[in-house]
This record gives sequence, C-alpha cells and structure tokens, in this order.
Amino acid sequence: MDKIVFLFPGQGAQYIGMGKSLYDEYALVRETFDEASDLLGLDLRNICFNGSFGELNKYDNTFISVLTIGIAIFRIYMQEVGIPPSFIAGHSLGEYAALTCCGAMDFESALKIVQYRGKLLQKVAEQESGGMTIINNIEYDIVEKICREISKEKQLVGVSCYNTEKQTAISGHRLAVSKVEDILLGINAQITPLIASAPFHSPLLERESEKLKSELLKYSYRDLKWPVISNVNAKPYGGKESIIENLQKQLRSPVRWLDTLDYLQEQGVTMYIEMGTKPILKNMLSINKRESLAFTFGSKKDRDELKTFIEKEHQARKVAIEQKSVIARCLAMAISTKNNNFNEEEYLVGVIQKYEEMSKIQQYIEAKGEIPSVKHMQKVLKILVEIFETKKVPFQEQMSRIKYVLQETQTEDLLSDFLRRELKVNGRQIEQSGF
Repeated sequence: MDKIVFLFPGQGAQYIGMGKSLYDEYALVRETFDEASDLLGLDLRNICFNGSFGELNKYDNTFISVLTIGIAIFRIYMQEVGIPPSFIAGHSLGEYAALTCCGAMDFESALKIVQYRGKLLQKVAEQESGGMTIINNIEYDIVEKICREISKEKQLVGVSCYNTEKQTAISGHRLAVSKVEDILLGINAQITPLIASAPFHSPLLERESEKLKSELLKYSYRDLKWPVISNVNAKPYGGKESIIENLQKQLRSPVRWLDTLDYLQEQGVTMYIEMGTKPILKNMLSINKRESLAFTFGSKKDRDELKTFIEKEHQARKVAIEQKSVIARCLAMAISTKNNNFNEEEYLVGVIQKYEEMSKIQQYIEAKGEIPSVKHMQKVLKILVEIFETKKVPFQEQMSRIKYVLQETQTEDLLSDFLRRELKVNGRQIEQSGF
C-alpha cells in the first residue's frame, strides 16, 4: 500500500459556505459542528454558512472554523476509508488539526487554543503596525536576499512561508514590507498584500508567542499516534514534550512547507490526502512537481476517486496474494497426492527432484519480494502435472486436483488456456479434462 500523508490547510482556506455540502450529507459533520458550537458557546454553522465574510474573516472565527472542518473531514475519512497515515502535516493553523487528529490534544483543547490564538493575533492586526504579503513568480532565495537588504533594527521583514519554489509570503513592519513589494514589482514578481493582516510567522510576534506559550501550558497533551511534521523545522515532533515549544516557535517562525514536502518525499510518501474542501495544498503539490497521488477528501469528486483507487488496489493485492498461493498450493498438492509408482529411481527423478525445482521457484520469488509472473505459475503447474504423471495419478484425479488449485486461487482465466495447450501437446483428451 502507498505511504499516506494527511495534509491540513490553514488560514486562507475559509469562505462562506465552507463545508456546507458535507454538513448536509454527513451526520458526522453535523455532530462535529454541534460539538464545536457547544464547547465554545456560539453558532459555528451560522458563522460558516450564513454570516458575512467579514465576520468569518476575524481570526478567532477563521481559526475555529478551519479547524472544525478539518476535524470533520478527518472523521469522515476514518469512517469511510480508515487506512491510517504514515505522517500528518498541517500548514500553519493546520498543524493544530494535525495534532488533534493524531491524538496529541483533544478537540476541545484545540478549539480553545486556536480561538485564543486568533484573538491574540486579531489585536495585533488592529494595531496596523505590521503586514503580510503573498509573493508569486519569483524564486524564494531572491525574496530572502531583498528582505535581508531592507531589514533594519526597527523595520524588520522576512520570508514567513515557503510554499513553493516561486511562492512565498513575507511578513514584518508595514513600511519594510512595502519597500520589498516595490522592489519585487520592479523585477516582475506578482504580489498580493493581505489586507489588515497580522505579520504571521515573523519575529514581530515574539511577545505574542510568549503569551501563547502561557496559554498552551494550561492544557495536557498525549503521545502522538502518527508522526506530525513541524512547520518550524520540517521534521517530526520529538514527542508530546515538544508540542508547546514547537507551537510557540511556529507563531514567530517561517512555515517551511517546501522543506516539509521534501522530507515526505524522502520518506517514500506516495499519496497525499488533503483534509480540506478545496485543493489548496493539493495544488501546491502539483506546482512543486511532486509525482504522487493527491486527493482533497472534502471534494466529492476526489473522495469518490480515492475510494475507487483504494478498491482497485485492494483487488490488485488480492490477486497478488492469490497468485503467490498458486505455488504454495501446488507444492502442497504434490506432497499430499497418493503415490502409485514404487520405482525408486523414477520417484527420485520425477517427484523429489521436481518438487525441489518447484521449491526453488518459490524461494526465488520470496527472496525478491515479487509477485509470481504468469510464466512462474505456468512452470509450477507444468511441474505438478509431471509429478502427477510420475506418481501415476489417474488423469481425471489430476484434472480435478489442478482445477481445485485454480479455483481456490481464482486463476482459472489466467492459466486454463496454458493447461489446455499442455494437454494437447501430451496427447491428452482435452474434452475429458474439464478445462
């Protein structure tokens, strides 16, 4: 099976109507929304589906909404698919959903922490001293260089998100951010300032990160079921002991998403499942040229495609197991079938040596960790017929036993034609064989 990673999007994934189709379709989503609303004493459904974008865009509302949708989609996945991940990663705010889904914190704690985090950052945004801008169409190392040149002791700016080779975000003091924007525009970069934004993931949030740490200390944490990749260093959390430190650092440090994708690729991850409603992180995979399967589980189209893919994989594995069992069953049949030939020399050559030949084929396949090829199965089947002939097993019994092997391993379609050809070559009556 593919190595799977769950990806959780963060801020920027919110929109009015986010998750509405899932809410209508799944009782589990409705229960998750009700749970969040009861825990926080608000109507989350109204905020997400019926409120204004301005209200949803307040950080505390954004954070609890995106977290809740992520948790709800994860719950649907575990209910309908259930295959556990090898890793989990979340982009910025998404890291809280990742930690919740791996069991490191409970849903109530996560909701209250991100709500606190949102209110903390909303105050920063309202001070209007800092800002954040998305940069496209230019390499991140150029952006880094310009930020270093512009930054001064009282006017800081730096890369706050490394999303792709040519998409970053910068955060810092507004004047410094504006100067970097002007330079980047002059070299054909595309800039998208985030209106009234806090300077996320920058040193300007040092004081807020200390406040967040004090809040984080109020909660208890558990061992992680699956490795969660930290935004801070693009490596797995060291354990529950590192949760507070990582989340504190995350607030004032860049999101190393590009490094995270590199790490996951190095670990052999081949399937990415985004626990969101739109393909935000899935699209980043495509831009970063990750040759892997990717699905956005909150999308019905992707959800159906994933289920179809898994069913095909299941059938392929079933076939592989059945093909492997052809050789094992032929070996068992060669031993268990009664011998009617008491010529020791013929028995040695035609049974014992043939059995050893069959065993070597099985040992070779197991050593290689491969699925038996059709030629392997044909060879073993031919050897079994030769063993039956040496043992002087009646023809109808031979055919009955071979048919049993093929039916049990569901390989009749694969091997019957070969067997007919072998019978014809050996002058047997094909119509009497049952094949």
